[in-house]
Amino acid sequence: MAQNEVELNTIVLSGVISSCDKGGEWEKALQLSSVVVQNKIQLDTLAFNALLGACRNGGTWKHALQFLSSMVQSHVETNSITYSAVIRACEKSCEYEKALQMVNTMEQIAVVPDTITFNTMISACQRGGEWERALSVFSAMACAKLEHDVVSVNVTISACETGGEWHKALHVFSEISHSEVELGTITFNALLSACEKGSKWEEALQLFSLMAKKQSRAQRNHI
Repeated sequence: MAQNEVELNTIVLSGVISSCDKGGEWEKALQLSSVVVQNKIQLDTLAFNALLGACRNGGTWKHALQFLSSMVQSHVETNSITYSAVIRACEKSCEYEKALQMVNTMEQIAVVPDTITFNTMISACQRGGEWERALSVFSAMACAKLEHDVVSVNVTISACETGGEWHKALHVFSEISHSEVELGTITFNALLSACEKGSKWEEALQLFSLMAKKQSRAQRNHI
């Protein structure tokens, strides 16, 4: 009976935390962690991830690292959702080094990321000024048999652009240009900025021409 009560409390607590978080009340969600301590509730992966989701939305990276540490010490299973939330919390607080450390940890313990987690990892690399690492994670998506989306493409190109690696940015664009990913203004602006930094006016003109053609096709499709 006691075991059933603990399980019920865990399930209920997870639901309440998620409800507060989704309602924009992430602080109230985190306050519920005190209920866990007071009632000595053994949280499972779902409950911890709910708390980490609140940390992610609130950018409270210290709380996120504390919850992750509690998971590890309690031998609670972590997954891609766990690390994605921690990385995002660190990134949101401009703790890019901490975010990159989480990327390292994921690779070391072989947590299999999904597309959202890969994008979060690439974003952390981009904001941390690690363009080579961003490219490495971007390439790893293909190895994991996951499709790149517009977010992963944009952030990777931005990482190269920020690092002054215009040729790498254009290489990513070349790789993805024949895929089904719908590239937009953000993508082309990052590419044009990369060309500007590299004084590559010919490439910039080609991109501008391509943008004009895409816009013309889009306008005809709406007629």
